[in-house]
Amino acid sequence: MEWQLKGRGAANAVFGYCGNDHALVGHVLRVRMASRRAPEAADQTIWAGVLDAADGDDTCREMLYMSDVIAPLLGSQYVFTGVPFPVPSTLYEALDGLPDGHGGDHLATIQPDHTTFLANAPPDGYVGVGPTVCMEIKPKWGLRPDEAPAGTGAGAAVAAPSGRQAGTVSGAESTNEAAAAAAPGITTQGSNVGRRYPRFMLHMLLKHVQKGYPLSLYNPLDLFSGELGAMQRAIRSLLECPSGGAQAEAGRAPGTCPAGRGAEGEAQVVEVEAEAVSALVRLAALALQREDVLSNVHKIQALDELGPQGALQLYGELVEAMQSGASPASDPGWAARLSALRAYLTSATAKDCALMVTMQRALPATAAATGSAVAGFSDTSASPLPPAPAAAPAAANAPPRTQQAVQLLLDSCSAASPHRSPATAASGAAVLEGVVPYLVKVAVVDLDVKPAAKIRSHAALEAKLLACAEQHAGLLAEYAARAGWRAPQGAAAPP
Repeated sequence: MEWQLKGRGAANAVFGYCGNDHALVGHVLRVRMASRRAPEAADQTIWAGVLDAADGDDTCREMLYMSDVIAPLLGSQYVFTGVPFPVPSTLYEALDGLPDGHGGDHLATIQPDHTTFLANAPPDGYVGVGPTVCMEIKPKWGLRPDEAPAGTGAGAAVAAPSGRQAGTVSGAESTNEAAAAAAPGITTQGSNVGRRYPRFMLHMLLKHVQKGYPLSLYNPLDLFSGELGAMQRAIRSLLECPSGGAQAEAGRAPGTCPAGRGAEGEAQVVEVEAEAVSALVRLAALALQREDVLSNVHKIQALDELGPQGALQLYGELVEAMQSGASPASDPGWAARLSALRAYLTSATAKDCALMVTMQRALPATAAATGSAVAGFSDTSASPLPPAPAAAPAAANAPPRTQQAVQLLLDSCSAASPHRSPATAASGAAVLEGVVPYLVKVAVVDLDVKPAAKIRSHAALEAKLLACAEQHAGLLAEYAARAGWRAPQGAAAPP
C-alpha cells in the first residue's frame, strides 16, 4: 500500500506516503474523520462573510480558515493549508467510513511531512545528511495570569444586538448562571485563583486530582519568554513529563514506509544519552528563539477578550436569536458580538496548536559529495545525531520541493568567531568555524477551526479548574513552588 497510517485522532487521520511517485515523496495525506463534528448553523453565522465555502465542503472551509484567518496572524511561513486530494479507496477501511458518506468524492489534503526534510530544499551550498529529529511541542496557554481575559464578570465590552440595551456583556450574576449550566454543582463565584496561577498549572492540577497524572513542571510562560535558558527548561520539562505536550521522533530513511506512533520506525520516541538530550533541547530552543512563531501564537491567544464564560453567554444569545427567526449575520447590531466570538474561537485554535521543530545535520554540498572532512565541520562532538554518511545525489527527475523556510542553525555560544560564507551571506546566516551546523525548519499544525458548540465544554472545564484549585489550594501552592512559580503579590495566599 502506498499510504500507511502515521497517526489518528478524534478529528483527523494522517497517512504517510511510501510509494515511488516523486511528487508525493516527503508528504502526508490528512483525512477528516467521519466522527468529526460538522459545522452547525451557529458556526455558519459566526463565520459568515469570512469562511464562505460551499455547504458540505468542510475541507475547503478548513483550508480557507488556515489561509485567510490563521496564516496572516501566525505567519504564512509556518502554516501549510495543503492541496485538495481525493481519498484513495484503499484507505476507506482504515478510516471506518468518511464524513457525510462522500466516498470517492471526499477530499483530503496533501501536506509536507514535517518530520522529514524530504519535501524541502536546503539553503544553497548545503545539504542535509544523516537522520532527522523532529520535536513536536504543544505550547499550550502562553498568557500570563494577568493577561487572561477577565470574562463577563469583569465587564468585557461588546456591543449589544438590535433591541437590547448596549453596555457590557453581562454582570456577575449571569456569568454564574452560565457556569452553573455548563458545570452543574460547581461554584466559582468570587474566585481569583485564575488570575494568580498559569492556566496550564490549573489544568495539570485537575488531571492529577481526577486521574492521577504526574504534575508536570512545565511552565508555558518559560517557553514564550524568549529567554534561551527558560525556553530550554520548558522543553526539557515537557520531555521529562510529556502529558501530551512534547515528543521527539526519529526520521525514517528515504523510501521506507512510516510506522505507527510508538512502533519501531519513523514515529518512535528517540532514546539517547543525557548529553544528546541536552543538545537536542538547546537546538530546539535556539530554533524557536530565532523565529517569530511563539510571539505570534501569543498574540493570537490574546485575541480573546471574553473568556469561556463570556463566550458561552454570547453563544447562548446567538442560538436563541437564531431559533427565534432572527438573522444575526445580516444584522449590524450583531457585528461586534460575532467578531468577539470569532476572536474567541481563533484564540482557542492557538491555545491547542502544536509546533514541529525538525533538525538535521548539515554539510557544505562539496564536502558531502566527496565525503571529505571540511575545516570547521569535522568535529561531531557537539552533534546529538549519529555520525552522518555522505549524502546521495539528487535524482535528475526529482520534482521541485516544498518552498518552506529551511535555515542553518549555528550555536552562537561557541568561542569560535563567526564568518559569513558566500552561500549564506544573502540570507544573513552566520557560519561559525568549529561548530557543527544543522538544518532546521519550524511549522505549526493542528490549526483547525473550533466548533462553536465546544464553547460549552470550555466553560465547563474552566469552572472545574477553578473549583479544583480552590479545593486543593495547599497542593496548588506546593506544586507552584516546585515549578518555580510565584503567585502575584497582593492577592490572598492559599492556606
